[in-house]
Amino acid sequence: MRELRDDLWVWLGYREEWERGERETLRFRTVSLTVHFGLKADRFKPQMFRLEWSGWADWTRGSLSFQGGNAGHPHWQFDALESLADDGSAERADMLRELLRNDTEDTVREFAPQLPESDVRDLVSRQALSRIHFPSAAAWWNEPPRDSHAHSPGRSADVRSWIERSLSYLAGELARL
Repeated sequence: MRELRDDLWVWLGYREEWERGERETLRFRTVSLTVHFGLKADRFKPQMFRLEWSGWADWTRGSLSFQGGNAGHPHWQFDALESLADDGSAERADMLRELLRNDTEDTVREFAPQLPESDVRDLVSRQALSRIHFPSAAAWWNEPPRDSHAHSPGRSADVRSWIERSLSYLAGELARL
């Protein structure tokens, strides 16, 4: 997608799934954009985060629902910690920790009591953050029943527009790195 710096590139993955409906029509199931960081010549390109939108579909063979239970749709998921840890490379995990450590500003204050620095980093790195779905279209300011955080696209044009605008937003945000 673009070079960040020091030969580190952003790689983009795309997946779209539809199912056959009645009279050979297609019904939307899911679409996802995955963002990976990596070097051009290196096969290792850990997934940093993803943007997903699943629709109202038969996910459990028998009843219509949104995928993931009460997850927001569309939503963001963050995979960096798991992606680096799954490789089994302590060196790559240490690199991420070092980047996080170097990214602190002077305005950060320490609050007591605290665990030793290495213990906190180890505890955080073992968390399954990718299990959390951060909704990107929650209408929580509305009164029920219009306050949902799960929405299904109404038309195929909605999916196309969502993809185009998501890519535009991602490009702008990644340019800030």
